[in-house]
Amino acid sequence: MKIIDFIEKKLAAYAQWRHTPLRIDPMSMKVAVCMNCGDTYVGSFCPRCGQPAKTRRLSLKNATRTLLDTWGLGQHSLLRTIWHLMARPGYMIGDYLDGHRQPYLQPFKAVLVIGTLYAFIYALGSFSGHIARERKDNIAEKTEMNIKLDKASANSNVPKTEAKAFEEQFDKELDKITKYVDAIGKWLDKNKIWQQLILHLLLAIIAVRLCRKAPSRPGLYFSEHFVAQVYICTQMGFVTSVIMLCQLLLGQDIDGSMAGFLSLAILIVDYKQLYGYGYLKAAWKTILSIVLSFLILISVSLLVVIILGIHSAYVAT
Repeated sequence: MKIIDFIEKKLAAYAQWRHTPLRIDPMSMKVAVCMNCGDTYVGSFCPRCGQPAKTRRLSLKNATRTLLDTWGLGQHSLLRTIWHLMARPGYMIGDYLDGHRQPYLQPFKAVLVIGTLYAFIYALGSFSGHIARERKDNIAEKTEMNIKLDKASANSNVPKTEAKAFEEQFDKELDKITKYVDAIGKWLDKNKIWQQLILHLLLAIIAVRLCRKAPSRPGLYFSEHFVAQVYICTQMGFVTSVIMLCQLLLGQDIDGSMAGFLSLAILIVDYKQLYGYGYLKAAWKTILSIVLSFLILISVSLLVVIILGIHSAYVAT
């Protein structure tokens, strides 16, 4: 019984902690002299220029802290932001939108740091064996190119009609388009953070309409939805980085469908906590948002392909 009571108390404390905005430390009551403007004041920051009272000479310790502050590590704001994005994501994002912003790393800086972490882990994966897969792809591309060259040399002695010349020119233009599309696809595959940012941008656009009457935060601006999605992108990027690191350590790939279901579950929890929906309503709104975003992506992609195809036909003529 004692163990059950202990667990119940911990769960109750955790539930209360999730709903409570993070508070910063109280203001210092020490008298300080600003090293920037020379004013004497009481508090943590100079009221004239805003410089922190804890500013000191650039010793090795302070210089290191300044360097870490660039990446959000000096005041533990990055670690705090990641921890809250994992433990209470929707509530933390809601607190940021409500004005509790000082304790957390700015969303765009956070996604940049996590993107750098992802790129570093991806590079480790390339050096540890994934690069062999890229070599196979390069060999396949070279083989396909040699086949095309053989066909071109075989047809070089055949008299060309006007229709044949048009067809060859059109094929060349299509090959260029295919290479551009493949290059974009490979870049997005290596930079999944940007791929997720595009998806979350669409989710923010959809959320303006779909979540305009949310119980917790109705009538949010598009910019607020986008900031929320950037934080969610940071959260997803961190989870993806951890999954990639586990793949490297275990030496085997994790099932893609399992990772997809995990991402969906995380997004549902985010929507529930941020907008105040129940699990069922948060689930169908999340799924609908994802479906609509993919439909938009497919429509835009088809439109681009059609425009490029018309351009290729025009160039071929």
